[in-house]
Amino acid sequence: MTAISIITALIHAFIIARAVVFFRTQGAVRESDKTSVASVCLLSILFLLATALAWLEHPPLAHTMLLSGPMFVAYNLAVAIVFLGQIQMVTRIRAAHPCSR
Repeated sequence: MTAISIITALIHAFIIARAVVFFRTQGAVRESDKTSVASVCLLSILFLLATALAWLEHPPLAHTMLLSGPMFVAYNLAVAIVFLGQIQMVTRIRAAHPCSR
């Protein structure tokens, strides 16, 4: 379960990197795309901060004997995959179809 937690954190770090590239690239962008990318990036940052704080306060949830620990880790991975798909979709659309205002 620790490996899945690390993979999830890496996915969120990749999402943040893609968002930085998205905003640093020149060109016209729809406001809705900016909002979408910014919100996904913010949620990824909050996830990483919350995870780091949780790991500092308590041992990882995956190592508990409760069912909620692994389920929480699986849910976090699913959310990371959805966020990655969202940011990939927006950045691919931007690359394929420049915005016409």
